Amino acid sequence: MGHLTLEERRRVFVAREQQLQKALAAPSGRPVAASPDGTAAAAARRRRNLATIAIIVTLVASGSIAWGSVEFRRPLSVLEIVLPRA
Repeated sequence: MGHLTLEERRRVFVAREQQLQKALAAPSGRPVAASPDGTAAAAARRRRNLATIAIIVTLVASGSIAWGSVEFRRPLSVLEIVLPRA
């Protein structure tokens, strides 16, 4: 039991090959709409990149200002954390 005859093996092989050909012939994914010259997409990409750069510069600048104005001092012991400073 479980053995296939030669004819059954051929049918299985042909069925698999047909499924493979269908899968390869079918378009995968959705089509991407592009402008004819691509300038709209390039302009949108430039605006997105400039916005990202502006956000990064703002974060770095605000971090450096905070670092200069706030004293970050690590406690030397657990007692300094628990007991208030006099």
